[in-house]
Amino acid sequence: MTIQLWQAVIGPLVITLLTLVFNGWHSSASISHQRTQRLRDLIYSGAWRTVHPMVLVMDVREAFGIQVALDPKGLRLALKHNDGAYAVLRDYLAARDFVTVSDDEMSFTRRVPVAARKDYGHWPVYAIAIGLVTYVLLIWLYANLAMRGDAYAWVVLPIVVVCLLIAVKVAMSLRNANRLLRLPPAIEEVFPTCP
Repeated sequence: MTIQLWQAVIGPLVITLLTLVFNGWHSSASISHQRTQRLRDLIYSGAWRTVHPMVLVMDVREAFGIQVALDPKGLRLALKHNDGAYAVLRDYLAARDFVTVSDDEMSFTRRVPVAARKDYGHWPVYAIAIGLVTYVLLIWLYANLAMRGDAYAWVVLPIVVVCLLIAVKVAMSLRNANRLLRLPPAIEEVFPTCP
């Protein structure tokens, strides 16, 4: 009795990967009230302006379920946009590799400054186009290898999926970066002091 490679290795890996992806999407889509309550309280009370930066970072990590290094200046700048603080914060978390806080701490700037452009222009479209061209070329390579009967043609398929996912992630991050770079500068609110 011979067990084929598909049944022994590929099948369980695909099932495991699909389970992880589905659980990741499901858990991130349903952020619980308890995880966001501390951040919500900080934002609505205005205490995010005075708390220690690590408290703000920890609350944002907990609310959005991420475990990466965050810049407290970027978080504070995102929260200064009162009308859409959560949307700006979500865009900043998605595009933090492409934007940074300006020197005056009132707006976002490109991580790699270019004198001619303030934003990334059409690069989200270019990223998707590059991803699709890479996808087509790799599928063509897979088809040619499979037609020749190459036993290792299946190795190309995970590379195809990874390339396409990376292209989509980069395009979405660049789109979010463009939205952040087009925001008007945040205005610091002055609160009256009690005598």
